[in-house]
Amino acid sequence: GTMKKLKIQFNAKTFYARLLTEQAPQTIARIEACGPFDSLLVAAKMCDHEIQWHTPMFYAPLENPVFDQKPGNVIYYPQRQCICVFYGETVPVNYCNLIAEILPEDLPGFFQEAQTVWSRQGGLVHTQVVEE
Repeated sequence: GTMKKLKIQFNAKTFYARLLTEQAPQTIARIEACGPFDSLLVAAKMCDHEIQWHTPMFYAPLENPVFDQKPGNVIYYPQRQCICVFYGETVPVNYCNLIAEILPEDLPGFFQEAQTVWSRQGGLVHTQVVEE
């Protein structure tokens, strides 16, 4: 069967995350409805080892809320309408919707690229829901 994935492209590299459609159906449906979109990529200034970018504006309720995040988690932060991805140990600030997990085979490359974002704030990130 096909699996829905979140395709994330930045620094001329492509990464995939397995979407947790059963756990966060409303949030994922809204991200998918936004269609492919480009956004500015930043390293979070308040949480270590986290990169984030804004989605087109939409409201999503808190669903599949997770507080302690593990590297590779992709979350939607409803209060700020942004997607955040963790790539190392992070002290969380709030409950967020866990929507996807970076594929294990993509983790090493993702961690490597995510670390460069701090010194290169504001590059473009391309986000798209794909089925494969």
